Amino acid sequence: MWCYQMYTTMTSQTRDYNISWEQFNDAIEKFIDKSELFNLNWSIKNVETQPDVKYLSKRENISMKINNQTKTERIEDELEEDYKNILTDDGVYLGATGEIPDSVTFEYHVVYSYSYNVPVLYFSAWKQDGKLLSLENIWENVPLVHRDFLKYDKWSFITQQEHPILGRPYFLVHPCHTANLIMQLLMNVPDSKRDNLSYLTTWLTAVGPTVGLQLPLEFVIADYPSSIYK
Repeated sequence: MWCYQMYTTMTSQTRDYNISWEQFNDAIEKFIDKSELFNLNWSIKNVETQPDVKYLSKRENISMKINNQTKTERIEDELEEDYKNILTDDGVYLGATGEIPDSVTFEYHVVYSYSYNVPVLYFSAWKQDGKLLSLENIWENVPLVHRDFLKYDKWSFITQQEHPILGRPYFLVHPCHTANLIMQLLMNVPDSKRDNLSYLTTWLTAVGPTVGLQLPLEFVIADYPSSIYK
């Protein structure tokens, strides 16, 4: 509901921080050129049935804890609490639950939204056994600094719906926040220092870390409007 209200009441000032389809295409092309210099393994995907449609894609493995997934046998209930914190054979601390991080594969897509006129971060995540993560698993691993800020809006900020190109269920960072977010980040940056690439990088730097996607600092600050960091 909050997203709907925000979208329908969007001011003309906020709309100034949208991006056109042409600007998005220009931004992702420049983003790829720059990412190749840093070996970030992003690529542009083209759609066979829609030659003009393309989007950014990246796949990487992330170590994260998944609730109720233990890697060792449960400690017997009769053991004293002090002895429930144990070490594995290779010296990895497990804590009281015996949990250690899983290796999770994330696939990120940056897709253009014609409804909101902004980029959208779609993603899917699965464990080594191929089991997809749930929305609860995703939210449990949102960094605390973001979780506290989003706790009253978590199910509308990160949600799940059909991928607009692939037609399969994907998670996404909902685009209703994007224009307002970009406005807050770039409103003090002169127009002469903004371009399509800085728009895309600013947005991705802000929303990516909530779902495990990081851009190196060197990538962010290279050829970037310095006034953002003053």
